[in-house]
Amino acid sequence: MSRFRFKLAITFLIVCLNRNSLADAVQLQHNFSNLLGLSFRFYEAQMSGEVPSWSRASLVQGGWRNRSHTQDGFGPDGIGLSLSGGWYDSGDHLKISLPLGVTVSMLAYGALTWEESYRKAGQWDVAVQNLDWAASYLIKCHVNASDTPSENTFVAQVGDGGTDHNLYWGRPEQQPEGGVEGSTGWRPVYLLTAEQGKGGDIVSEAVAAMVGSALLLRRPGSFCNPQKADELLRRARQLFEFAKLLPNMWSPPAGHQAMYGSNRWHDDLTWAAAWLCRAAVETGVGGGAGTTAGTAACAEAASLWAAAADSDEYYRDAIVWAAVLPLASLLLRDMGAGGPAMVGRYEQHITYVLNRWISTTAQCNGTSPEFQVCYTPGGLAWYTGLGSARCAANVAMAALMSSRSNVSSAEVSKRQQQRRCWAWRQADYLLGGNSHRQSFVVGYAPTAYHSSPTRPVHKSSSCDSDYQVVCDWYALSAPGPNPNVLYGALVGGPDQTDGYQDSRSDFVKNEVALDYNAGFTGAMAGLVEVESLLQAGGCNWEGYCAGTCGTPADVGVFPEPSNCPVAPGEEPTCGAPAPPSPSPPPPPPSPRSPPSPFPPASPLPPPPSPQPPPSPPNPPDGLPTNSSGAPSMCRPYDAACRACSSNANITNATACGACVAVVRYMGRNPYLCHECAGYGVLDSDIQHMCQSECVPQTLTRGTAWACSLICANDRNVGTDLDLARQCVACVLGTTDGWACGRCIEATRCLTDWREARAQCFDCVTSGVLDALGCAECAAQATPAARMACMSCKGVQAGLTAGGLTTAH
Repeated sequence: MSRFRFKLAITFLIVCLNRNSLADAVQLQHNFSNLLGLSFRFYEAQMSGEVPSWSRASLVQGGWRNRSHTQDGFGPDGIGLSLSGGWYDSGDHLKISLPLGVTVSMLAYGALTWEESYRKAGQWDVAVQNLDWAASYLIKCHVNASDTPSENTFVAQVGDGGTDHNLYWGRPEQQPEGGVEGSTGWRPVYLLTAEQGKGGDIVSEAVAAMVGSALLLRRPGSFCNPQKADELLRRARQLFEFAKLLPNMWSPPAGHQAMYGSNRWHDDLTWAAAWLCRAAVETGVGGGAGTTAGTAACAEAASLWAAAADSDEYYRDAIVWAAVLPLASLLLRDMGAGGPAMVGRYEQHITYVLNRWISTTAQCNGTSPEFQVCYTPGGLAWYTGLGSARCAANVAMAALMSSRSNVSSAEVSKRQQQRRCWAWRQADYLLGGNSHRQSFVVGYAPTAYHSSPTRPVHKSSSCDSDYQVVCDWYALSAPGPNPNVLYGALVGGPDQTDGYQDSRSDFVKNEVALDYNAGFTGAMAGLVEVESLLQAGGCNWEGYCAGTCGTPADVGVFPEPSNCPVAPGEEPTCGAPAPPSPSPPPPPPSPRSPPSPFPPASPLPPPPSPQPPPSPPNPPDGLPTNSSGAPSMCRPYDAACRACSSNANITNATACGACVAVVRYMGRNPYLCHECAGYGVLDSDIQHMCQSECVPQTLTRGTAWACSLICANDRNVGTDLDLARQCVACVLGTTDGWACGRCIEATRCLTDWREARAQCFDCVTSGVLDALGCAECAAQATPAARMACMSCKGVQAGLTAGGLTTAH
């Protein structure tokens, strides 16, 4: 075999690599501030009644929405009072108070928690104006307000599910009004009264929404309105006492379709009480902080929480419209309600719920049971088919909220890192960081080579903005995207295998709803805050989640500091705080994040060449630069060590343990060893090679991630040990972590791809061309063409040769 080497390296911008490799070969960058604003555009499209001109979905603003259902409350089965306004619940035209209350309270909680982020993003006034709109409708729903609990009445729902879903598809602006039962214009009003004794969940959520909105309206801004805030707080206290008289769940009369079948109310009442506790402490309503009345409000909330937690409510591990106790735990923790002992219980509950999501290593198999978290192949924490994206986004918000702390310690920093990075990975998946390059937010795609939903299950956006164009049931099955873009809406999400079809008829995967966006919006605000902290620390998400840098509060934490003398490979045992009981040690990030960046080839043209990844940081002072002094096996009390045996994907626990020992000794992230089993390769020898021959040798260069993502990836090497060995040799021979992956992608569809891949690897490791130049030449159809390409580039640059392989 003849060899030649170019003496100097040249740079060459590739124009022939398929678009997918470059679109996915770098970590996506999302503008979370813009996404925060985009989410409120969805709520503006959901407006009912006299749609205001400030709604970005209104005809005035170039959208498609106009006044609709302005006669709600009147007509047959009405109440003779106006119920115009509010938000439609989903893609239909119903107005349902239970999910509305949950949505408004969650949005308010996110805005209050991350007020600074909202203001920096320019979204504070947008949020307050939108929630003020929703709160105005809730005031209308409080039909009879009284300090005597039994005299209150409240609207549970406007509209009939069967009528809406079965008799009419079209614009809400053109739906008939005032019709009788059986007609398309029948919009009955369902009231809650003390005599019925039902609906405590609905009224409690209205309380939470009113208090949250009131606290927003008391803050400085364009829509500050203390008088309206006081009215909302007064009504909230009245409705709270009313809710206590309604211990049973409400449903429409027999023969009518129930849309939200809640089966308990203690969590809702506790959530409402938590908000009243905050109001008492923050505003003086009920006495204020430190007063008898203020203390009483928080004491009652703590008591209600304890009653709910002592039931099976504690073990409900989701956050959805029908399960809000984890949110109450967060809010009561922040308020310190009930004293230190209760705060400890809130923390335990939060940790329990989050661990159910973050700690599990269960992999979805397509038939995994619902309501038990498993990870899809692409890395989404999947809980249920109906609103899978919503469930992950809600917990992501909670994870980010739970990570906020004024306490500075190594333990706190590590817990923050784990929860923040998990939330970031889930958000990244939903925004397009998955193997299908599919965003689940309407109108948002991180690059031109990603897709976003264009056919959400949504009546009004499926109709033309020209009201002269007929819109009826044909629009449900009409080809092409919805004529109007429902910007910001989070759709239902994928199935257990990352499967998703952008179909207007798939209400499971492609429906939208008020509560779907609630936690997602909060998560975007939380990510804005963390990203700002990372920038202040000279860090980014990749470095932070790899444990190589952090926020200003993490100085000295990554890599792990020692509080006492410790032998190489050992973990400190003195001076380190014990983890809170009964929580297990912090687990690794999801083993399935991120997906393989090298999807199947595509004939479409590539995007512009991405910027190369930043150079890895220099090893921190005092850390070993090689593994010669590392122990042979990790310590059994090390969480990462124990996970080598508990992770079902790891088929060589001994090699994993030895890898963890080396990585610990060198002060790096030990879960890099676990990633060798994170991309579908179950072959013990390949995992062993990744853990023993690749990860330890690439730690100091910052490219250890490539060992698993590229060389222990089922799509790239399958079960072929020789292919894996060639790949590892490539990774060891270059400082560009993506170079070897580009070779694999560039040659994937060639008939002699093995030979072409080997030639490309030789080109990369010889250093005579940059990775893009090697990949472009390797993509040529024959060995001779590949060598001619490399030679030509060298001749053009006036270089001499020696060192590249012609064929294998």
